[in-house]
Amino acid sequence: MLKEKRRVYIGGRLGNQLLRYFIALADSFEDNYEIETIIVVRAVNYLEKLSDLRIPTDWQAGEGPSRIDHNLEDYIHRLFKHRSRIIDEGWLKLKKPDNFIRTKTCFHIRGTDKKVAPLRWYYKKAKSNLDENEVTYVCTDDKWRKYGLKIWLGSTGVSGINFTNQNAIKDWFTLLYTDKVYCSSSSFPLSTLLFDPDKEIIVCSRKSANYNYRVESGYITEFPFIETAMKYCPNLRFED
Repeated sequence: MLKEKRRVYIGGRLGNQLLRYFIALADSFEDNYEIETIIVVRAVNYLEKLSDLRIPTDWQAGEGPSRIDHNLEDYIHRLFKHRSRIIDEGWLKLKKPDNFIRTKTCFHIRGTDKKVAPLRWYYKKAKSNLDENEVTYVCTDDKWRKYGLKIWLGSTGVSGINFTNQNAIKDWFTLLYTDKVYCSSSSFPLSTLLFDPDKEIIVCSRKSANYNYRVESGYITEFPFIETAMKYCPNLRFED
């Protein structure tokens, strides 16, 4: 009996696209259907920029008939159940860019789309975790937060922090190969867990987050994903 073929619509930016691609594949394995095409809607097709795929992709300007939500618990369990298979069978092979920054510790400040973690949380973590023998990097596309952090570092005499000044692809690889990442609830750093579930990622907690940011369900974005992913990722945690 021939498998049903489906077109799958994926939205969001780089991190969202990776998480939703893995979930789409895991769902097709579970429910025994074939993904004919991945349609990336209203966004840069980061899947093709970042990797080689066994499934063809396309792009469209408008919304698709259905899109995958990476914050649904059942989807997340399926994702981690089939994570190794997706990688081992070559459904997605990462392209490695040249000359991305390698560091032991990196701070990811969520960019111009959303302000989830306040700068004071990053200040506190930076001050308590700086290693005088290592350069710590910050990656962000939010120029105002970057400017604010630079002023704070200068006023407190903290040294040893640089800014990556890379594009999204190189910043993602920097986070992938960083030992320890401090971040807000963002799919951009969290998607690196697909390739290294033992990575140490410290996320700004609900207590310390900007509570004025909510999604319609009443959750802070990505918190449902994080809380479920902790069952599979031993070094993923929240900190105040």
